[in-house]
Amino acid sequence: MDEVRQIIEALKEYRAELVHKNYPMGKINELIIKWEDWLNTPQEERFRQRALAEEQALIEYSERARYEDQRANKISKNIPPEFDK
Repeated sequence: MDEVRQIIEALKEYRAELVHKNYPMGKINELIIKWEDWLNTPQEERFRQRALAEEQALIEYSERARYEDQRANKISKNIPPEFDK
């Protein structure tokens, strides 16, 4: 965690330099915010968010596989896929 904090501090210093030179710094701000949020989020919450995202991806994959299976079944029976019986 200390390494992440050090990286964030280095990014903040770099951002300050960009501001001083009037350079765009949007990406740097996004990185700083992302990792500060990560540090401030408890580990259990990060794991829960990751598990929910993975669960949603699995649901979408299974729905797509089910659709493709039904479509292949219709094609194998010479039923045009756009017609449901």
